[in-house]
Amino acid sequence: MYLTIARDAFFGGVLAGAFSYASTLYTTNANYLRMTAFIWGLPLIYFYILSIAWNKAGREAAFDVSVHGLLGIMFTLFAIIFTLFIIRLNKEFIIYVNILILITAVFIYTYYKIYNIPFKYIL
Repeated sequence: MYLTIARDAFFGGVLAGAFSYASTLYTTNANYLRMTAFIWGLPLIYFYILSIAWNKAGREAAFDVSVHGLLGIMFTLFAIIFTLFIIRLNKEFIIYVNILILITAVFIYTYYKIYNIPFKYIL
């Protein structure tokens, strides 16, 4: 079990490090940050988490990962679209608005215990 956790943490760290490295290259070429954002938007981590869930607990866990990931993506999509509408405003204001969206999303998810909803009966 600890070996699996260590392996997953290692690959997650390598992935985060790759994103960090690519974003720091922005000063030399703006395309690096654009490509990093595109890759961040791709479901690369989704497949990794889906694989972990499927291997550990089977089809039901994979379904749960997919549904709850979709809920998170919906908040992210809202934040991105809203940011595009207010992009001409002050940078700090935009960051604070996005932090507020994040806090609101976490609050709604935990306060209403959305993690307990059996979506398999709804979908």
